[in-house]
Amino acid sequence: TYPVYLFARTVAQGVEGVTVERLNTGSVSCLHDYTLSVDDMKKIEGADVIAMNGAGLEDFMDDALAASSAAVIDCSQGVALLENADHIHEEGDGGHDHGHWDPHYWMDPGNAAVMVRNLQEGFALADPDHGDAYARNGEEAAGQLPSFAGDCTLGAEHDTWNRPGNFPDVVGDDYAYPLAGVKYLFAGDDFTFVNLECALTDADTPADKTYRFRGLPAYGQILTEGSVEGVTLANNHSLDYGTEGLADTRQVLAELGIAAGGDGETFLYTTDRGLKVGVYTAYHLGRTQIQKGIASLREAGAEVVIAAFHSGTESSYTPTENQKSLFRYAIDCGADIVYNAHPHVLQPIESYHDGVIFYSLGNFCFGGNRNPSDKDTAVIQVTVERTEEGTVRLAEVDAIPCSVSSRSDRNDYQPTPYAEGSAGADRVERKLAGTYRKPAADSAQQAAD
Repeated sequence: TYPVYLFARTVAQGVEGVTVERLNTGSVSCLHDYTLSVDDMKKIEGADVIAMNGAGLEDFMDDALAASSAAVIDCSQGVALLENADHIHEEGDGGHDHGHWDPHYWMDPGNAAVMVRNLQEGFALADPDHGDAYARNGEEAAGQLPSFAGDCTLGAEHDTWNRPGNFPDVVGDDYAYPLAGVKYLFAGDDFTFVNLECALTDADTPADKTYRFRGLPAYGQILTEGSVEGVTLANNHSLDYGTEGLADTRQVLAELGIAAGGDGETFLYTTDRGLKVGVYTAYHLGRTQIQKGIASLREAGAEVVIAAFHSGTESSYTPTENQKSLFRYAIDCGADIVYNAHPHVLQPIESYHDGVIFYSLGNFCFGGNRNPSDKDTAVIQVTVERTEEGTVRLAEVDAIPCSVSSRSDRNDYQPTPYAEGSAGADRVERKLAGTYRKPAADSAQQAAD
């Protein structure tokens, strides 16, 4: 599975002569549907160690393992597995189940730590000369993992609420549906943060403006079902249904236990493993306010500070000079991570001093457009390590290229990772690297239909 690949890569990072390759690099809904390719067989034949999710998930590997002399690491060893009572695929998916045990145990951060330990010990057993390096990397791999994604408009524009194919029509009351394609990423991290760009309210009197986005209060469950812990409300759509709509949204989030910050606000979130995350959220940006907001979080004990802004030019793949200046200033003031929304498309990621800037993460679960011309998006995961002195630092930034939709012909409001090596993944990587150039003919609107 992808989590096993990520953990294995981290444990082996920097060890001379060791490379980690991933099987199953294509797009497949379930590993029980997977068949080893010729390239996969060649990788297995040349491998010294094979790391597996275990818990019965990789039964397609049985014959290949029988013919291989490689050491095998079962990452499920030592995990208190749950009985697999109901994870059965419907007839259209082949009608199979995953056996007696639920193989998705890595969604729990504690279980993920056990996986890392199994990998660390397995690598050291197979390669004792580098045992200390694996141990050191294993300790670092147990670092905290916050995830970031872009605009979540969980609803529809006021004038198109009843239009077929829009968010309410497609999602209905299946609140697990929208984030089902990325939940494995969010459930396996320590803190997931997005831009909630709509009001969650029953109020039906919109503001006098062009686009007014609203979702039902029950749509807040989409966030909990998708394992999202924090949101910013500091954007140009939180007041689409006035102060009543914003108050309703805050109440929905509070009742669900989701941390939220509005314009010029801060909040603290402590992860299950004890990392204190401080978040400053702002729509109206000023240097004095930025400095004070970040300083107040440090004074409150925040170990990692996120500055979440809403700025930039819509549909532009390039940050403005004002964005660059203010966001770098936020890092200079003590922020570790600068998160930004508003352009509705991806913009570059920039390393600046000891921090990182996400100039725009684009749309994500976006009900504002039934078929956006640019469906590229990404999940960004940042590994936060605790040093021997007890301080923390950003160790690694990983981008998982995604589409806002699981299908290409329209928006089905279900963000889905692109297959590794696909044209979509390559395009996302170029956008995040700042090397993408928009085709001259592509001038379609990104905001709403």
